[in-house]
Amino acid sequence: MEKLTYSPKQENKVRQWMEAVTGEEIPKGSFWEALMDGVYLCKMINKVQLGSVKRINTNDNSPSYRQMENIGNFILACEDYGLTQENLFEPIDLHSGQNIPQVINTLQALARKVSFCTHIHVHKHMYILYTPLCTLLCTHA
Repeated sequence: MEKLTYSPKQENKVRQWMEAVTGEEIPKGSFWEALMDGVYLCKMINKVQLGSVKRINTNDNSPSYRQMENIGNFILACEDYGLTQENLFEPIDLHSGQNIPQVINTLQALARKVSFCTHIHVHKHMYILYTPLCTLLCTHA
């Protein structure tokens, strides 16, 4: 697998898409620190596919293993949604902040999958995904 490089532009596009999906702003500052407990990711995948993650550990002082559990549950939900293993990051990639490009890659793959499903099913409640998603997926933007 080729080594991915970090792109602030791609991070920003993913951030905008995630905020459009959840209706919640990602806290400003470090992208990975805002996501490293897995709570936002679990909430997001539950918006994409209701009930994907049954239990989210939301305590601000959750121990590391609970945060890793959230991240693992997000990854499992992405697999259930149809993402392939090659598009998924490992929980430690996010939790340690050592492979954020792979995390961004996973979120872009999820966005593409959501777009594909949205265009096929055209659910009214998913229209909000269309505009930010087109910006995210446009390679020349």
